[in-house]
Amino acid sequence: MRRLAITLCVLLAVAATATAEDSPKLYKHGDGPHAIATVHTLVLHDAEREKDLEMRVTYPKKTEGPLPLVIFSHGAAGRKDGYQPLATYWASHGYIVIRPTHADSWKYGGRIEDRRSISKHWRSRPQDITFIIDSLDDIEKKVKPLAGRIDREKIAVGGHSYGAFTTQFVGGTTGYIGRREVVIKDERPKCLIVISPQGTGGMFKPESYKTLDRPALMITGDHDGTPYGDGAGAWRREAFDHAAPGDKHLLWTHGAHHNFGGIAVRRRYPKSGPIDDNQVDIVRCTALAFLDAQLKADQQAKAFLTDAEVRKATGDKAKLESK
Repeated sequence: MRRLAITLCVLLAVAATATAEDSPKLYKHGDGPHAIATVHTLVLHDAEREKDLEMRVTYPKKTEGPLPLVIFSHGAAGRKDGYQPLATYWASHGYIVIRPTHADSWKYGGRIEDRRSISKHWRSRPQDITFIIDSLDDIEKKVKPLAGRIDREKIAVGGHSYGAFTTQFVGGTTGYIGRREVVIKDERPKCLIVISPQGTGGMFKPESYKTLDRPALMITGDHDGTPYGDGAGAWRREAFDHAAPGDKHLLWTHGAHHNFGGIAVRRRYPKSGPIDDNQVDIVRCTALAFLDAQLKADQQAKAFLTDAEVRKATGDKAKLESK
């Protein structure tokens, strides 16, 4: 009887080990190997625009060599302190993450329910990104632990919602005011993370996306609408559908709402959807794979960025299209 019990225990342990090894795994799931530090408020003055730009800087405390940089743009009326689940996770895996507060922030009077108070600052947003890149020397001087640690050749720009709109402009998407073309791109970022991209309408036409000229990971899902009721995932995927081929990816998360389970804040707002840590993990882990593939030439990351691997890792809760 005792021998039978021991045999059963061994079989159960083997089965448990096999199940754990065979279970779907997201790319680098969980916090990375690096302890992180944060400068909660750093202010730089843009003399050309007579503007003070406030930002938050999160970075690994101890790593060797220059580190890649992610500049992440918040959604409408947001601020530098949002998107903690993304910033801290990426930093723990070896990235410096800078989050600016744009002029449409609630801190400066922007109100999500007042579309006009938000939209009037559209041009200054991509200009903020360019100013940050122009100011990397100053940032290294003011944040002494970063001295000599920002890799100017490995810069990514990302953003969510209005921040995606910002990122699209930085990456070369052409806007239109009437018949006049508007281009506010910066050549220096090597790749883009575009969460909840803007579809056609307003300033963007189908041909707008043809000029998005660098690798991009776009992320949306079934219920990814806006507080203003403009479309959902089907509208947002137009940015991918109309983009020219060449290292373009679309991560579609089934059932996702605009906050993707809590990437921006851990509270509800119009069209945000429920809190769901699994969706947060899908977004930040897939985005890390994209960053590692583009900025670190990581072969494991490149291998992950296929539809088969994403479906397997997420248990078919997400899919990846590429072109």
